Amino acid sequence: MLDRLDDEAMIAALLHEAAHVGAFDPLRFFLLGLCASINPAGALLRSEMQRWRLGREAACDEEAVARGADPLALAQAILGAARCGSGAAPSYAAALGAQGVAAISLRVGYLLRQPAAGRSGRRPWAPLMGLLLLIVLSAALPHLLGSGPLDALHLGIETALL
Repeated sequence: MLDRLDDEAMIAALLHEAAHVGAFDPLRFFLLGLCASINPAGALLRSEMQRWRLGREAACDEEAVARGADPLALAQAILGAARCGSGAAPSYAAALGAQGVAAISLRVGYLLRQPAAGRSGRRPWAPLMGLLLLIVLSAALPHLLGSGPLDALHLGIETALL
């Protein structure tokens, strides 16, 4: 894969794999496989396990883009890994593109619709602004409406706890 991918695609692939490591996915995948092999009904859950793994791959794709990977470079890395990994890969190898054609098509299609790093439509400060507004309203509410709403809130919490 090193010979086939350019620097941007390799960085994107490494950011994707770093997201897996940060979420302890290798351990989780191992435990999932172990539990499925021990459980006599584990074969019935195979499709759910594949969906969960695809969800984890998509989440790691998204985290790699959030950390600065170019979505097009990550899509290139996924396709490059799928081309390289046509045979059975060893258990220690990264399986960046090993979910099948439908899953790879879904992931690449999602990445093609992502904005490039630095041009994200996300506003990381928006939840903090909501929290700040909630704190200001909580502090101002007793001064504007008296202590009635605050007393009702305390009474409701105490009743719920009892």
